[in-house]
Amino acid sequence: MLGMELIEELVQTAAVSWRVKGPRPGVSLVLIADPESGKTSITEAAGAKRVVRVTVTTGIGFVRELDRNKNARILIINDLSVLKGLNSRAAYMLIQIMNGFTEEGIHALAMPRGKKIDLRGRRGVLIACITTDSFKSSKRDWFSYGFLSRSIPFCYSYSNELCVKIKNGIDHDDPVTLARPHPVTEGAGTAIEVSDKMGTLVRKIADRRAKVLEEKGIRLLYNYRQLVRSHALLRNRTTVIKEDIRFLYRVDQYVNYSTPLELGSEMDYI
Repeated sequence: MLGMELIEELVQTAAVSWRVKGPRPGVSLVLIADPESGKTSITEAAGAKRVVRVTVTTGIGFVRELDRNKNARILIINDLSVLKGLNSRAAYMLIQIMNGFTEEGIHALAMPRGKKIDLRGRRGVLIACITTDSFKSSKRDWFSYGFLSRSIPFCYSYSNELCVKIKNGIDHDDPVTLARPHPVTEGAGTAIEVSDKMGTLVRKIADRRAKVLEEKGIRLLYNYRQLVRSHALLRNRTTVIKEDIRFLYRVDQYVNYSTPLELGSEMDYI
């Protein structure tokens, strides 16, 4: 998709991250951008296998979707701002379910009318989208929910030049095409080696970003290490190399909650 290659690669990397052996079940994302910035379209880059696009807005509905889709490991929420339309109790329950799915796993839950659903500790990846204004208007609330610190926020915008190129494509009826996901062997628990040298580079990038975000950076470091491992898996490798660090460095420049960076304006890793 024109100008969106980095985000496509990021979404594809997140979509395979649940298969990587490590302390975390995967890498979850929050895409933050203005309307008409391709957030919904780009989530299609995750592919179709084990992907469920969640349209429900309650914790119970979320669990039922997982119960109906036994193999689901990647959940996509196209509009995270639905949380703001829930009462505090319903919002808290939905966030707890989301947190459980992306971290410790979802086990047995009591449902209405005495029914019980046991997801047996299912964990996976959540890819959510939200507009920049929606996030900014309730910034404090989003942090209090707790989900954001478990995910990587990717805040971006379109440049005027990119907007013109996209409109020119529309004028010529050019099809909107997404990069096809790389074929990756099914199954979880693939070990990806991170050498001390590569790990030092990841730590340096994570520590610098944590200072910008004014965070401790512990979860961020977990996520960044899992991200480079997942990128190596996406390229069908079992060892993290400099190519994966370059990818992380490019993505890292967009990692914040409210200051969009124009796509294509990031610096390359030297």
